[in-house]
Amino acid sequence: MQSIVLVITINLRETRVIQSNPEAEMWRLPAWAAHGTDAHEMIVPLPWGLGYGILRMLGIACVVAVYGDSESSVKQVIKSSSVSFLATCIIREIFLGVYLQVVLDLDETLVCAYESSSLPATVRTQAIEAGLHCFDMECISSEKDAQGRQRMNRVTVFERPGLHEFLQQTSEFADLILFTAGLEGYAKPLVDRIDAHNRFCHRLYRPSTVNTEYRDHVKDLSCLSTDFRKIVLVDNNPYSFLLQPLNGIPCLTFSARQPVDNQLMGVIFPLLKHLSLQKDVRPALYDTFHMPEWFQRNGIPDSVGQAR
Repeated sequence: MQSIVLVITINLRETRVIQSNPEAEMWRLPAWAAHGTDAHEMIVPLPWGLGYGILRMLGIACVVAVYGDSESSVKQVIKSSSVSFLATCIIREIFLGVYLQVVLDLDETLVCAYESSSLPATVRTQAIEAGLHCFDMECISSEKDAQGRQRMNRVTVFERPGLHEFLQQTSEFADLILFTAGLEGYAKPLVDRIDAHNRFCHRLYRPSTVNTEYRDHVKDLSCLSTDFRKIVLVDNNPYSFLLQPLNGIPCLTFSARQPVDNQLMGVIFPLLKHLSLQKDVRPALYDTFHMPEWFQRNGIPDSVGQAR
């Protein structure tokens, strides 16, 4: 029997998913999809032939219908720009099961970048000779000139070995999310270059980070999910996952001065593949990294992470 999902986005903070089949008299909203409501289950009398125009009259901003239950058709809808990020997660859960969400840092995790004017020629030459791929780009600076206009910076970006293979293979079993403490004016054109195939389903920049008593620009995963069983953050800075220490994967810092590197495909990818098979990533990550104890040794009480 064909499955049908109607995704209704009422506003930016409220998404409803109604699942049924052609022979059903009513559309039923599963209890797990009723986030933000007090209802344990919603039954909405929407007839099969209800048109888009009527839904618009009801004040519904965006409607997407999915016909069929093949994996390819679901993935096609997931990639649609008209579907909210929350809705894509719910659609994927309905049809494909709960996917692992892999949140990736940018600088010194996937790439390293330097102001072109201050990059020593010997570092660039040695990195290229060692096989690193690099490119130059212009980005918007956070500073302004004497006339109040935004400055432009020219930077040289080195890609971590295995970057494109890592993104391609990891995207086959996980949702990739870019979360950087960098400003959008710098990070967006950079990510556009390294993610030409749009493998990141969501991007977050510095305004999405939070400041805490112990560190600034912390990446709070609660802005992406309220269920921490299937979400991880890969970052060279462990303080980035201070609020969810059991979901963090620390990696070695990537630098053009140390071009021989196998972190992405040799270390991180096998771990992510293993975690994708777990019902809850936190026990495995605790056994591997013991991050709560690491934070305690560095002066941050365990209660900070437990509060989330």
